[in-house]
Parts: sequence; C-alpha cells; structure tokens
Amino acid sequence: MTIGELERRAGIEQTPEARAQFWKPFAHLEARAMLDAARQELYRLIEAQSQGDDEPADGVTAQEHKALRAFASEHGRCWKAELRKQWMSASAEPVLHRLRNRLGPSWLVRFRLDR
Repeated sequence: MTIGELERRAGIEQTPEARAQFWKPFAHLEARAMLDAARQELYRLIEAQSQGDDEPADGVTAQEHKALRAFASEHGRCWKAELRKQWMSASAEPVLHRLRNRLGPSWLVRFRLDR
C-alpha cells in the first residue's frame, strides 16, 4: 500500500496543508526513519478508526448519507453524473469530496441510496 493510500485510509485530507501538518512532527528524522515512523503512525490512526467504526457495511457515515441524500434530491435523476462532474472539478462540498478521497470515484457506481 502506498503512503498516499495510507494517508487517505487514516483520514488525512489530501490538501498540501493537511499533509504538511501530518508530516511536520517527523521532519527532524532521517528519510528512512521518517517514512517508517509516519507509516507506523498512519497504521495506528487507521486501527483507531476501525476500533470506533460505526459506519455501515457500505463505508458511508450517517453525515455522508445525509449529504448524498441532499445532493441527490437537489440534482434529481442524474445526481451521480453531476457528483462525478463536481468531483472532477473539485467543486463538490467538502463532505462529499472527502467521501471520494476515502472510497474512490469508482465506489459511486456500486452505491445505491435507499428509497
């Protein structure tokens, strides 16, 4: 698994600022030690998230479900196409963009909103 994938799974936002904030405590270490320490911390964060994980099987939190429902309601039948378009232009609201970063854009194909 790449460092980027670990960062996403650990919930680190993929902005330069958020990534810099995560990496700053490791900056004093040599390159290999920095990567090892950061990798260990990322695994710890991922494990901590899974311990308190109250997400349903589809991996979407209640807040994300609410945002998806509101988006679908606003954009009608073609809401998935509109969401993909907004993801590509990075104009989706933050909750929905984090969802894309965490689960990947292909996840949307399988996802179904309960009626």
